[in-house]
Amino acid sequence: MASAVNARIEAKAELSMRENRFTEAVRELQTACSRWAEIGSPTNCADARLSLAALLIQLGDRTGAELELGTALAVAKKVDSSRLMRRCEELASLLAGGQKAIADSA
Repeated sequence: MASAVNARIEAKAELSMRENRFTEAVRELQTACSRWAEIGSPTNCADARLSLAALLIQLGDRTGAELELGTALAVAKKVDSSRLMRRCEELASLLAGGQKAIADSA
């Protein structure tokens, strides 16, 4: 039951993103992270954190994205998930690219 509720929350976040309601999407993804953690599903929690990190990158919240990414990376290493590690690496590259763009414009 809890996993169905969490899946619905994540779907609502996705819909919010598509409708450019980013504040609501952030809130829904944060809720999903908390609920996955509450029921003891670290992999699903990390997935939600990575989705949140990707959204925060788009919104320009580097600090928030780095925090979510760091937490997800720790889980990816702990559960030895190559899929999560790849997503972490992709988002880290996006963050690094954004940092390079900022440095280039300065």
